[in-house]
Parts: sequence; structure tokens; C-alpha cells
Amino acid sequence: MLSALGVVLARQKRFAEAVQSLAYLGDVYFRRRDFEPSERLLLHALKLEPNIRIAYVDLGAIHSSEKQFEKAVRELNKAIQLDPAQVDAHYRLAATYQAMGRNQEAAEQREKVKTLQQTKELELLHKISGPPPAPAIE
Repeated sequence: MLSALGVVLARQKRFAEAVQSLAYLGDVYFRRRDFEPSERLLLHALKLEPNIRIAYVDLGAIHSSEKQFEKAVRELNKAIQLDPAQVDAHYRLAATYQAMGRNQEAAEQREKVKTLQQTKELELLHKISGPPPAPAIE
């Protein structure tokens, strides 16, 4: 099952974008909680391009919901390796560790989420208001 957009992109030889559209279609199914087609699409996309972060996040969430915690941890850690600044994988990893009873690791991931959110808030504030004023020189 390929998306129409994916087919069009493949015909235009825009293969990276076609694979990305496949992963995003898997993400749509995931968000609709239709995990079977989601997992199939995400795995297919990863066979074609193994560095699609959102596919690992979604697969980790699917595995966690199915109580396949070790698989979930592996997938979420792959997502974190691809982009450690994204909050979603850390958040889901914290929840997975908590479900496994690995409380210390869950707390570490929750702290990472908090730090990343604060950093993003500061970045947004600086974009809106500009950089903070320079300290006065006496």
C-alpha cells in the first residue's frame, strides 16, 4: 500500500521524499491508533531508508503499548540517536521505562524532557523578542 503522493514522487525520481511520505502515512495510521498498517508502513519505510526518526518514535510507541518493552526501548533509543534534541522520543522512553519498573532511568528521561522543553521555550522567546541585552560594562 503506497500513498498516491509516494507514487508520484517515485515517478519523478524523488525517492527520498517518496520514502518520507511512506513514513508519514504510517504516522497517520499510528495517530489514528490503527497500529497494524502503521507498523507495516513504518517498517517498509525503514527498509528503504534507515534514518527516519519519526518511524522509530512511532514503532517504539506501538511496541510499548503492546508491552513489548525491550523492542520499544531499542526503537526509541534509535530515534534519540538520530535527533537527541526532540522531546517526543525522550518522553515516550520515560513512560516505557516507568512501565518496566525502571524508575531511575524513567526519572532521567523526564529530566531530559524538562531540560529540552526549557531550552525550546528560551529559543522561542529569543526569536520573538530578540536576544537578551548585553550586560552593562562598568
